[in-house]
Amino acid sequence: MMKICIKNLCVADAVCDLSVEFEVKNAIVLFDPEEYRAGILLKKLVDIDSSMDGTVFIDGVTKAEYFAQNPIASVFGYVFDEGIMLSNLSIRENLMLPYRLRWGTGRDEEFETQVRYWLQMFELEMDLELRPAFVKPSRLKIMCFIRSLLLQPQVLLIDNPYYLLNQSERIKMLDILQTLKTQMKLIVASTDLDFTENFADTVLNFEVNNKIVVKSIAIT
Repeated sequence: MMKICIKNLCVADAVCDLSVEFEVKNAIVLFDPEEYRAGILLKKLVDIDSSMDGTVFIDGVTKAEYFAQNPIASVFGYVFDEGIMLSNLSIRENLMLPYRLRWGTGRDEEFETQVRYWLQMFELEMDLELRPAFVKPSRLKIMCFIRSLLLQPQVLLIDNPYYLLNQSERIKMLDILQTLKTQMKLIVASTDLDFTENFADTVLNFEVNNKIVVKSIAIT
């Protein structure tokens, strides 16, 4: 079971000297009503923002040492809250690029099969030749979600899963997340208390002064 330890995380005026340690099992929700702190923690795990200070240990070694032995794409898949993709590539190319980095070339048929599968799971029709600028934000976010699922990471990091989604899309997202948490580990940053209480097995609750309270929820 993976164990993550974050020490002395600091980001400008947003977070100062935040430390937390937790085991990655089932579905962990980082609940933060102030929105930004939980997302910052996720970004630190994958080094999206180089301005962050602090140290991350995974299973007792530094993140750099861990990723030297375990490629990051096999460890973490990251789902942006806004569904960010490269604007100069088509949706298909945005999915294919990390897929080939993870699995190598020569698997295009399997790629197409998996993409079709996830589009069906989300009940989504999509022209994959479109550029991101021509895709509705909520659909772009779902495609970003699919991009990470294609990598089959050990742990899926999801920033604010309901953001940009309408009610029917949220219901479908929750249904898929409930299935996924039986198949893989999830760390989710959320501002939604109802989602947190109904979905999480463990909650990391951000309180005042950047204190984090870890709470396990009985699985029923």
